[in-house]
Amino acid sequence: MATVIEPLIQALQNPAIYDHPVAEFKVVETHISWVILTGPVAYKIKKPVDLGFLDFTTLEKRRTYCEEEIRINRRLCPDLYLDVVPITGRPGHPELGGRGTPFEYAVKMRQFDEDLLWDRMVLRNEITPAQLEHLAAIVAEFHRKASRATPPQSWGTPETIWTGIELTLGKLVPHLVRSEDRALYGRVVDWNRQEFKLMALRMLQRLREGFVREGHGDLHLRNIALFSRDKPDILVFDGIEFDDTLRWIDVINDVAFLMMDLNHRGRSDLGWRFLNSYLEITGDYKGLDLLRFYAANRALVRAEVLAILSGPGLPPASREFLTAAEAYTHSPTPCLYITHGLSGSGKTTLTKEFAIQKSAIRIRSDIERKRLYGLAPEASSSEALKTVMYGPEGNLRTYGHLKDLTGHLLKARWNVIVDATFLKRESRGRFQELAYDCDADFAILDFRADEETLRRRIRQRIREQQDASEADLQVVDDQIRTHQDITNEEKPFVIAVDTEAAQQPK
Repeated sequence: MATVIEPLIQALQNPAIYDHPVAEFKVVETHISWVILTGPVAYKIKKPVDLGFLDFTTLEKRRTYCEEEIRINRRLCPDLYLDVVPITGRPGHPELGGRGTPFEYAVKMRQFDEDLLWDRMVLRNEITPAQLEHLAAIVAEFHRKASRATPPQSWGTPETIWTGIELTLGKLVPHLVRSEDRALYGRVVDWNRQEFKLMALRMLQRLREGFVREGHGDLHLRNIALFSRDKPDILVFDGIEFDDTLRWIDVINDVAFLMMDLNHRGRSDLGWRFLNSYLEITGDYKGLDLLRFYAANRALVRAEVLAILSGPGLPPASREFLTAAEAYTHSPTPCLYITHGLSGSGKTTLTKEFAIQKSAIRIRSDIERKRLYGLAPEASSSEALKTVMYGPEGNLRTYGHLKDLTGHLLKARWNVIVDATFLKRESRGRFQELAYDCDADFAILDFRADEETLRRRIRQRIREQQDASEADLQVVDDQIRTHQDITNEEKPFVIAVDTEAAQQPK
């Protein structure tokens, strides 16, 4: 490697060989590649290495994987990935795209500001809630369009998934020198085996339902960036090109990696914001029974890679990820929170942040009602459809759907917030019974605002037309006339929220 590649890296730091201006040279080296930064353009060259989980040892393999890197990453960043450039000439005197037989290949990319990588921005507390929500929309749309795995492909089958996990677990074993590490590893392995047996049929069901798709495969903060401060487009790049089984995965597996990474960095708040935004767009709430399993195994993969690169023993960073994996093996008693309040009382605004505080999944009735009837969240329904959607039939169907999703999540041991009016005692009682049936705690978030405030908020929402709710002033008047207030029997479960004081539930 040193006789060919390293002289090439040196020779590529010559402005004369480029057909574009060079601001300055900087070389970034990772365990699998070199990246030559020139200012406007970056050139990525794969190292001729075999690390077990990837093999770049031949020129043909490196060319193939350069082409594959361009293909898979243009799905998310079409303007970032430019071309595969053959390198001809000699290592000491290379030509980019020159005549003759190539002796190496490079992926040519537009260069972005390294300081705007999200793993750096998160340390400076610069990632905003709006950016997380925008990222969720990008990933959701990416997953929607991604190709689905179909027979005879084995991607996403329980057997393929477990084979990958066993490989990861096996590669960690030689590094477990300390008895404490072996004990920690043993606990994670035991949980993995037990959880896999419980989830194998669910994995197969997800595959049959089309949720195994050609995803990203390496969705963490190091692979997300803003292009520049002047052009703050979100870039999601560096998807896995070297192993199809790591890329053709359940979409929730992609989501789990980012959740794990944010949680490991101490920013679970950002993770929950991303997750709830993603789920509101996709509706894939039932995929969450697999989230802990995938997140734990993403942590194990990070532990494995760091251990392989460090040599003998288990480095502290690997131990941290192994500990992170064990954290996902614990699932405390969940809590079901339902809201109670008239339209305009502030339920949606405040439960958005409350869900983050409580590490909870929020389900919005306004969005799920429209999803049931084939409408986008901000779409307006016709008068004819509105009569059905918001009439007795639509209410029964919507609350039945909410109950089904909630029960699934509670059984998977997630905290749940159901954002709906719950103006009828009977509907609140059904969800309270559901919580008991699922061995979950139960609470009612009681949202209050005076009538003048309700009407003002409704008028503002109608003007802005940026919310899923279609409630108008007539709806509010009808709710005031017909709603059933909290009973004495329910009061022990009530958390009162004065939304006029912008108070968060406690």
